Amino acid sequence: FPFGGTVQGVPAKAKNKVGAAELIKFFFMTEKGSEIMRDQKGNFSPYKPVYDIPNFYSHKDEHFAGQDVMAVFDTDIFPKIKSVRLPSKYDQDIDDAMNVAMQTINASEGGSVSVDELVQKMQDDIMTKQPDIKA
Repeated sequence: FPFGGTVQGVPAKAKNKVGAAELIKFFFMTEKGSEIMRDQKGNFSPYKPVYDIPNFYSHKDEHFAGQDVMAVFDTDIFPKIKSVRLPSKYDQDIDDAMNVAMQTINASEGGSVSVDELVQKMQDDIMTKQPDIKA
């Protein structure tokens, strides 16, 4: 089950293993690398010191009507996370249902899909695969 996150590695047959390792360290273990990942990819960094920099993740997002979505994650969501949830036997089926829903939305003409019908279809699909879940 693809639970998210990032995995980086250097292939055994890489021509420049040291350079590749240094590049990974730069992007994931420096402030400058964190800035580039934030600005170019919209990614949050695993480099903890950047979270102590006021407004490091403040950026108005044109795709969200100019709202500062990154700041909400940085100031309102991340500090409240107490621990990481372990994967469950339901995760893959839930992920599959979400992917079908996204494909349905993307294939719908002008986004004319019914949210209620889409949610019901997701619920039905999950319940069929996992009958022990109670709605």
